[in-house]
Amino acid sequence: MKKLLSLAIAALLTFSCALTAFAAADDSATPDEAKTPVELKIIEPPSKTYFWEDVVLPSESVKNVYADSEHYYAFADKMNAYSFNPMLDLSDAKLEVVYNDGSSESVDPADCTAEVSDPFNYGEVMRTALDAAGNLELDTPYEENLRWYYSYCISLEKQIDREYTVNVSYKNLTATYTITTSDYAVDNLIMDEPEDPDDSSAHDYPFESTGEELYKVVSITPAKLYYTKADITDSYLYDGKTYYNFQPDVSGTKITIKDTKTGKLYTTVLDGTESMDVYSSTVSSLTEPNQVLRVDFVADVDDCFGITTPTGYNKNVQFSFDVYFNHQSTNDTATKDNATKNTVTNDNGSVPTGSPITTMLFTLSAVIAGGALLLSYRKKFEK
Repeated sequence: MKKLLSLAIAALLTFSCALTAFAAADDSATPDEAKTPVELKIIEPPSKTYFWEDVVLPSESVKNVYADSEHYYAFADKMNAYSFNPMLDLSDAKLEVVYNDGSSESVDPADCTAEVSDPFNYGEVMRTALDAAGNLELDTPYEENLRWYYSYCISLEKQIDREYTVNVSYKNLTATYTITTSDYAVDNLIMDEPEDPDDSSAHDYPFESTGEELYKVVSITPAKLYYTKADITDSYLYDGKTYYNFQPDVSGTKITIKDTKTGKLYTTVLDGTESMDVYSSTVSSLTEPNQVLRVDFVADVDDCFGITTPTGYNKNVQFSFDVYFNHQSTNDTATKDNATKNTVTNDNGSVPTGSPITTMLFTLSAVIAGGALLLSYRKKFEK
């Protein structure tokens, strides 16, 4: 009888250990199976500011073309093949992926892809601008031609001077951030301003190209990026609407250029007295916040950088950057919900520690083992 009882206890204990081992194996597999990515977060968006050289422009251009409306509409049909295509850079973005268990980890921007979700089509914006400007004939008088030109340019600016949503993809997850652009993105759609036949100085522009291009802009750090109503210099009325001009302040702007033949870098900080031609896009509203305006200027390299450009090369170089009118911060502060989002708790507030099946099997094993021991002691007491 004792041998039979010992065998029964041994069998029960073996069965108990087997159940515990099975439960442990089952529980160890659960976290890996359950941990799946559920959200991609952009902690800090890329800081890159986009200039004309950062946009893949169509190869065709209306510059140096003087035609009538019919020919311009035909050109717009050719531009249907192109859409806004900036060369997006995620290199300094901070990204993280969140898993369904509440944990998170950083994501390498190199593992992500990005594309503009709402790009404009060059043909469409040009046709809209042509419609806004009205009919143009080759023999249109200068004053009327000039009004047509400004109406066309203003329409282009209104269509593209906005925010664009960028989709960032990682595996099957997507997050978004925004970028802005200005009329540099349609530079090849902006026609040359009609010349005044009575202005003999129109042909004396001091910053015309003087030879082969030699210098390339490496970096620009504007000293002043934000403008307000106090910076408005004058205004003009066109088609029943008032537009405002401001004089860009480039004093303190740090510029670095590169000699593409020798590779040598030149850096200067402008004081505003250099030989330059500075101009900007117009302000369409004195109250609308976060208007993005483009500042362009052409500078005499020899005067600005104190160097002598070799004969046969262009000593003028063009710079551009975006500034902001009525800038308002859009940064959001963190909330309690965001602070606690990564903590997953049970209904009673305790932190989950394992699978329900693990708890059940462990309990069952303990009961079986306890029953066997109790039966053994009971037989001893009955002796």
